[in-house]
Amino acid sequence: IANTNIGGAQRNLIQLATEMSKKYNIYFMILRQEGELSNELKSFNIEILLINQKSTYDIKSYIRVFKIIRELEPDIIHTQLFFSNNIARFAKFLGIYKKVLISGERTNTFSSPWTKQPLYSIALFIDKFFSKYTDVIVSNNDELKENFSLLGYSTANIVIINNGIELIDIYNNHSEGTDKVFCFVGRLEDVKNLFFLCDQFALLANECNNISLKIVGDGKLYIKLQQYIITKKYKFIYLLGSLLKTEVYNEILIADICILPSFYEGFPNTL
Repeated sequence: IANTNIGGAQRNLIQLATEMSKKYNIYFMILRQEGELSNELKSFNIEILLINQKSTYDIKSYIRVFKIIRELEPDIIHTQLFFSNNIARFAKFLGIYKKVLISGERTNTFSSPWTKQPLYSIALFIDKFFSKYTDVIVSNNDELKENFSLLGYSTANIVIINNGIELIDIYNNHSEGTDKVFCFVGRLEDVKNLFFLCDQFALLANECNNISLKIVGDGKLYIKLQQYIITKKYKFIYLLGSLLKTEVYNEILIADICILPSFYEGFPNTL
């Protein structure tokens, strides 16, 4: 994976790795840099292989990846997101790796705003060509399979496994009070459009009494968002930070309305 910063794709892959580490030997290869979630991997004694890729065009980094794959001879390679997927596929194309390859997909990369970028058509061609070197593509939703089909991909190796939610951890304690609670759950990144959310909620708060917004999550914008809320004197907005999974479920159930103000989304875990 590219990094271990806080995000849906990273969280899913790390949760999978930590659970599987109880039975199998797991190695976690990080292309760019370690992030906040690396400590979670280390707590399960999962070995982290840091490539320190300087850019997409860092040829030496790809050679290091292929060398590690050859030395480890893993039974399964599980990748996540575009660049990681195609590095592993290219290794199989070169004959460096000939065993089962699983490429995990959460959403269709080619339905995002990235489609407006100049290199989109080249990236689509590369991804489509190397997709034949993927033994299994795992998606968490049927829409991705339909989108791949429309783009001309073979869908024979796409398996749908929906994201699991542990219902036993969820208990409904929603209170029917006079206050209306709005809630956002996710990583605090630019793509989530959170400053816009705060400003628009302030307009709503001027018109409606007894409403509040809870923001659950962590990320690079945490401090900046915290300062923004204080400076603007948004006393009706509560920045709760990172919570335990059961606490996150609880906040969602307490809320009257959950909000996703993102510029774009794939198939978010919150949804």
